Amino acid sequence: MSASLYLMKFKKLFLGLTCLLPITVISAQNNPLWEDYFVDTALLEAVGPESDTGTPSSTASTDLQAHGLLLSVPTSVAEEISELAAALDNDPLKIFNYVRNTIDYEHYFGLKKGAKLTLLEGSGNDFDQCALLGELLTAAGHTDYTFRLSGQRLDYSVLKDWFGLAEEPFPSQSYLDAYGKTITQAYPNNTDLGVGDYVAKQATHLGEFLFARGSRRSYNGAAAAVWYPTFPQKASAVFDRLWLQLTYEGVAYDLDPSYKLYEKIEGLDDLLTAAGYSRTQLLADAGTGTTGAGYVTSLDDDNVESYLAAQTQAMLSYLEQHHPD
Repeated sequence: MSASLYLMKFKKLFLGLTCLLPITVISAQNNPLWEDYFVDTALLEAVGPESDTGTPSSTASTDLQAHGLLLSVPTSVAEEISELAAALDNDPLKIFNYVRNTIDYEHYFGLKKGAKLTLLEGSGNDFDQCALLGELLTAAGHTDYTFRLSGQRLDYSVLKDWFGLAEEPFPSQSYLDAYGKTITQAYPNNTDLGVGDYVAKQATHLGEFLFARGSRRSYNGAAAAVWYPTFPQKASAVFDRLWLQLTYEGVAYDLDPSYKLYEKIEGLDDLLTAAGYSRTQLLADAGTGTTGAGYVTSLDDDNVESYLAAQTQAMLSYLEQHHPD
């Protein structure tokens, strides 16, 4: 594939999949997921014990050095990092897709694991996934990149799938029953918004989740915050996130490997039935071996292989007929 086609795929990927809008970039595309949060602090209320008394920055400070959170990428990378980059053809698009599609997301704040442990464990937060992405890009010879840090706003409807949160925390319970206080007591500055139990429970549950994992906002190191302009219709929150900006063939791309969409798909009730499996038939096809408690002897390997191949085909046919998607 030509370099120009790769670049077209690269640009399309970032516009369609990263779902991250840097606050320093003006875009005509209206992204429904990410929004910057540098607004009047009167619209924010801290969900943890800290309260927000700071003033938002008038200009976005987006490099880590400005936040005192220098994330360095070693000039010499581990052999497995180099081999992985080579196996991905040293292609930045393939490298990005690898990190995004194979490294699971864990929510916590800051650089905890580093690139090698993130690769080994197959999971990490935005800092650690960007560290891995940076080392892979370095190993592939793509060193023109910087790390970016900014506060972002995200709705509960998206976060519940990303973080694995309940659709409704404490179902069938009122806010008072769930948290031992009224909504007015929990949000005294917003009693006129008419927030109902459902949204209030989501907001508090999300706030406690983010605070327990150390989520922060860029200015003053404050706790994560509930986003009140969306009340009472829905719960949202603002918190810092990290991504990587790569300049490739003269074009800057914002890479957000840690944001992933998860969808739960109900499985089949009984895979063996769907495949038409029969223990009796398997033993009959396996030969005339002896059957005991938990073992069979003198199997006919060819017959067993043939039987399992037939059941595999039956399973595929069942899936194509009943679950084509």
